[in-house]
Amino acid sequence: MMFRTVLHSDLSRRELECLRDLFDGEYFREHGPWDPDAPYGYAPADVHVGVFSDGRLLGHVGFQLRSIAVGVCDVAVAGTGGVLVRKESRGIGLGAALMRRAQASMRSFDVPGKPKAEFGYLGCRPEVVPFYQATGWRRIDVVECHVSMGEKRVSTGEGNAVGKGPGSAGKGPGSAGKGPGSAGKDPGSAGKDPGDAGKGPADAGDGPVSIVVSEGAPVLICAASRDVGEWPAGPVDLRGKPW
Repeated sequence: MMFRTVLHSDLSRRELECLRDLFDGEYFREHGPWDPDAPYGYAPADVHVGVFSDGRLLGHVGFQLRSIAVGVCDVAVAGTGGVLVRKESRGIGLGAALMRRAQASMRSFDVPGKPKAEFGYLGCRPEVVPFYQATGWRRIDVVECHVSMGEKRVSTGEGNAVGKGPGSAGKGPGSAGKGPGSAGKDPGSAGKDPGDAGKGPADAGDGPVSIVVSEGAPVLICAASRDVGEWPAGPVDLRGKPW
């Protein structure tokens, strides 16, 4: 097996095909084709970490570098998503190995024009929290707001909306979770369900921006250039779409 970390802008045609094959194999029937620049409505990755065997992509973790607001502080995070291991490759530790590789990349990878990550950041389903905790992530209790494509929104009359749309639910990709919840097993897809992003007009550019406010859904952080104990207090504004 071979691990590879690559910038989104440097993906080869073959690597894009491998990513599409991985995600379409899991989600195509329910959510349609994978789009590298708007994966199921979520923010795209700046960096892709994958594991290959015989030219086939077995698993993936992606992250995007972004400055978010936490209380009164600006914090640079590696927003993590696209966590997926092929069904036939689960249960052998690939998910944990990929996550460790991704965390190392958060500390070492430079993306032109993007801030250096201080922390990793992700949202997930409750049942996969133990998987992430076992790979060095720490759960935090925060109120989070982010741009959503959810259909549930309340117009403020000023182009924004506040509500508890599906994107904030922390639900995970379909079959995913049947792994990480049990110790040592790989996640199938250990993040959020593509369906949770919704497909509302707000993100299609023909409607008001929709803002989701979420409280209580699992949010986890890991160390990058700063220790998790240095995470500031206060509500979180992702300043964009979730991962």
